[in-house]
Amino acid sequence: MKTWQDVINTADATFRNTFSTGLKVNWLRSILNQVLQLKYSRDVTFAFFDVFEGIRDYDLPVDCEPDDIVALQIETSPGSQVFKDFYYQDVFELKEDPFYTITNGMIHFGSTPTEDKLGLIFYVGTPDIDVDKLDEMVPLPMAYRELLVHGLCERMAAARGDVARKNNFKSDFDSLLSDFLMSQLNNVPEYYTPRDVYNGRRRGRRRW
Repeated sequence: MKTWQDVINTADATFRNTFSTGLKVNWLRSILNQVLQLKYSRDVTFAFFDVFEGIRDYDLPVDCEPDDIVALQIETSPGSQVFKDFYYQDVFELKEDPFYTITNGMIHFGSTPTEDKLGLIFYVGTPDIDVDKLDEMVPLPMAYRELLVHGLCERMAAARGDVARKNNFKSDFDSLLSDFLMSQLNNVPEYYTPRDVYNGRRRGRRRW
């Protein structure tokens, strides 16, 4: 399976159905977001945006969810191309500037900008699926694409009211996802941890 159409064809062969392609694409979009949120090795992208004097709220990039933000920076002065970090703050916290929070799905700065500047946001992009471009490559490694088939079949079975097959597809999805996550955890490099070879025997010695 390479393309979105391959995923849909495989799911259709696994679970016969009459659901529209548009509905399947909506289901696949939801499944893709679920898999990407749990997949560690995701690419970080960035986007510039204009910050205007007197405006505190700004839209996120179209392919960015609030949880996808890695870093957010604003120019130190107009046209300087030198950027300063703004740190995320929960709406219930109180911190000093510079900070931002997310309200109503928008970036909200803690203080009102006093100059027109350039903003820069780094985030983990969430690819979209275009119903008219199903011949595009699925933005997941080959091993993960089988998850999309199980997830799509689960949603189709649920929509048809086939509880037994819905549960079977969900079990396949959960089992395969668990295997992948464990594989990722096992591949995390082990970092060297210093050991106290003196076992505390030097604690009684005088410090200089």
